[in-house]
Amino acid sequence: MEKVLKLPELKSATGLGKTAIYDLMQEGGFPRPIRLSQRAVGWISSEIEQWLAARPRSTGGRAGTAKLQGAEMAAAAGTVKARGQS
Repeated sequence: MEKVLKLPELKSATGLGKTAIYDLMQEGGFPRPIRLSQRAVGWISSEIEQWLAARPRSTGGRAGTAKLQGAEMAAAAGTVKARGQS
């Protein structure tokens, strides 16, 4: 049985907000949810994983940067601090 992501989990997994998710769905660029009950929907985790895998990892230039997470963010913060101290 596949895992179903509710909106808070989906937002965390993608780094997108609710409005961005629904805008992308409207444009046809994001997986649509499934109905769980009369008032609840969820997204199939494998569909979200496929969508994430198809996304570019970075812009490849200075115009934008990939979102840093976890250890990468801590490492980047340490690097910036070390440079500022010298």
